[in-house]
Amino acid sequence: MRPIDGTPLASMLPMALWCASTVSHEGKGKSSTSADGPWITVARKGKPKFEEGDEWKLRDCDWNAPVVAFDKVPNELQKLQQDGEFKAVILCNSDQIDTLTALLRGSNRVHAVLIIVPGKEEKAERCPGAYGHRVAFKMANFTRVCTSGLTAPGPAVVVKPLPKVAEVKTVVLYAKLHQRYCTKALWDAARSQPHKCLTAWMKKRSFNVQDSWGWIEEKAPGDPFCKLFGYVRVLDSEKVAVMAASGDEFFFDPSRDASVPPMQVDWQDQAEDEDSLTYLKRCSKMKPPYGILVGHRQLGLRKQRDASTAVVRQWILQGAPKAWTHDQVVKAVDGVLQFPCLLRQRHVRGGVDYFVRGAKVGDADMIAIPFVDEHGDTNTMVEVGSCQACSK
Repeated sequence: MRPIDGTPLASMLPMALWCASTVSHEGKGKSSTSADGPWITVARKGKPKFEEGDEWKLRDCDWNAPVVAFDKVPNELQKLQQDGEFKAVILCNSDQIDTLTALLRGSNRVHAVLIIVPGKEEKAERCPGAYGHRVAFKMANFTRVCTSGLTAPGPAVVVKPLPKVAEVKTVVLYAKLHQRYCTKALWDAARSQPHKCLTAWMKKRSFNVQDSWGWIEEKAPGDPFCKLFGYVRVLDSEKVAVMAASGDEFFFDPSRDASVPPMQVDWQDQAEDEDSLTYLKRCSKMKPPYGILVGHRQLGLRKQRDASTAVVRQWILQGAPKAWTHDQVVKAVDGVLQFPCLLRQRHVRGGVDYFVRGAKVGDADMIAIPFVDEHGDTNTMVEVGSCQACSK
């Protein structure tokens, strides 16, 4: 922390740790109204609101020098012996700083004073104080006025400076809970408090969850089951372990910013006589290295992919000419994708987007395909692949 004049204040208030129990509460006493008296309608007592005009004071217990009121400074200086040392923490406004500084320097007394001026100027920092018996911090500017060789007062309790805190890398994963693949008790608990439920799940498995947010519930048309979706931030060092636990009630998928090893998915069909939980339990027994993935109709086992193995994905061929037939579209991507299969099309301005399923080696998710149109001009179509392998 630095005072308003730019001089360091020797670890003035880098961080403040205060006890919440210093808040005063009225005790539970007996009612003043007799049992036979009339009913009285009362409102819930809210948190006290502190307006700018409320009186905010410094507390002696927060500083290593006494707190002295501005109008008491002349008397305190007069009481001091000629060889005495005047040390104080003084609360005043900005118009009184020059007067106080001149008074101290003209007193011919050795002094070390910390002047605190509440305000929200550029260099303002948090300062402890109180409204009555309730601790309250306010933004304030600090100025010190000291005789040469003395140090301005500071906090009453200062611990050793914390060592440099190393940055811990974290990543975001997509967290999902499917009503189809969990018990009713878990679904009800997660639907009510998803963050609390996921945090308890993580702690039970010794994972260090940093945060979770953005939870929404979704139900697709015609699907009797609902789904919960959210984001969870975990340590980068634990992301693979968390993904490996996917399918143990919660499911996890990597976000685009989460760098994970190349994976492939082996989709498992559900037997006709299997219910959803039995189906999930059977897939879990196979212990996939990177957990279980939920597809549209199937569960998939994630495992590490060989870099030379082609992966089936859904691709979007963007900007194909409207005059092209389906056979021409398949022929255009046949040299790029293995076993291309046209799924559907979408008319857009200036052309048609085609959705194609096909296999390709490598992790590239965007491919440019130049072609010559009917006018002899060279154009470029962009083929974009999804980051997730396709289920059947």
